[in-house]
Amino acid sequence: MKGRVLATLCLPVVLLMAGCSDSGIDGERYEGDGYSMVVPDGWASEQGTYGEFWVGRASEGEGDDFIENVNLMIESIPSGMNEARYLDLSKQNMSQIPGFDLLEEEEVSINGVDGVRLHYQANVYGQSIENDAYILMEDGQAYILTLTAREGDSRDRWMPELTGVAETFRLE
Repeated sequence: MKGRVLATLCLPVVLLMAGCSDSGIDGERYEGDGYSMVVPDGWASEQGTYGEFWVGRASEGEGDDFIENVNLMIESIPSGMNEARYLDLSKQNMSQIPGFDLLEEEEVSINGVDGVRLHYQANVYGQSIENDAYILMEDGQAYILTLTAREGDSRDRWMPELTGVAETFRLE
């Protein structure tokens, strides 16, 4: 689990290097395996090999070397492990990310699915990033939504829209 969670939380950085919804985001609702979320008009999306789903904003042209994004990873919570223990292990794994600093933790609910939002900074592949990881848990599954932006102006500009995308997440 440690490697998979760490990979999930780093996935947005790796990827960025290479209708109207209930949250007010205009776009098309993507139907995944048991979930859905809105891909905003003009944004890119990609379904990964291991069930992960990535949504990135459109490039702003030449010199735009960072694509702010939302990604989703679904993971089964191991049998016999309660949600509190899963969350503790997830935070321990996150602490292995270079430059990891947990800035804030709060309980959240997105469309009836409860969990936590972890706001953190990290340095990955030379990028100073500021993420919000929503770890939502229901029926033995963890739905990890990671919102990625660079620290500073990038975060100030894009985090409201990234949060809007995350808030379109629904279990089907």
